[in-house]
Amino acid sequence: MKRKLSFLLALLMVLQVCAYLLPGTAQAATVGSGSCGPNATWTYDSSKTLTITGTGAMADYAPFDDSPWYTYRNSITALTIQEGVTTIGGDAIFQTAGLKSVTIPASVTKLGYGAFVDSGLEAVTFADESQLTTIDYYAFQNCEALTEITLPAGVGSFWTDLVFYGCEALTDIHVAEGNTTYKGIDGVLYTADKSMLVRYPAAKPETDYTIAPEKGIVVTCPTQDFTMFDFAEAKAIYQKGYDEGLAMIDSIKQRIP
Repeated sequence: MKRKLSFLLALLMVLQVCAYLLPGTAQAATVGSGSCGPNATWTYDSSKTLTITGTGAMADYAPFDDSPWYTYRNSITALTIQEGVTTIGGDAIFQTAGLKSVTIPASVTKLGYGAFVDSGLEAVTFADESQLTTIDYYAFQNCEALTEITLPAGVGSFWTDLVFYGCEALTDIHVAEGNTTYKGIDGVLYTADKSMLVRYPAAKPETDYTIAPEKGIVVTCPTQDFTMFDFAEAKAIYQKGYDEGLAMIDSIKQRIP
């Protein structure tokens, strides 16, 4: 009886070890951890995941290499932000080329300046009932693989030229229902009243775009990235300093009724 019991105990231990070693069952080891805000903490583990937990605001990091996980930035492939965190700190996720996607929890109200600058993001998802209201300068600057984004309902006015600067793969900017500042039409960003074209994504394939069908105005966009065209005054447009773009807009102004 004792031999049988010993055998069963030994077998159980072997099974436990095997289960631990199976792919997907081993627990990742903590590589680094610490504080990243008054009530927020961070952990980076052997699965190459950066996890932000706690409540309230993350710290802002300036210069960018001041973030405590900066030395791991080239290895990070996943980011988990726990519900309860209210801001993504400035320059916090800087130069994380291996990070391809992120889900931002509903509790986050602000993306700090340069929050995801130079990251490898292809997709950004905001949780249902997102409370996001503020997107600061350069939040997604040079996210060259980002193809589309949906702005939550509570997002207010922000400087789109700086937020999406260098997002060369961006084809669609959508806006959640209920937003009183912006409206997305076929992936193009307008003010909610449709009086101004705010952002035409850089990677949209069309070179001709009708911005005011009722006026018959068609824009030929050599840069495929134009912004802030005011239909009423026909003068507020930012064209990234391209001479051909400015000349093109001048010719359009002359044709506006």
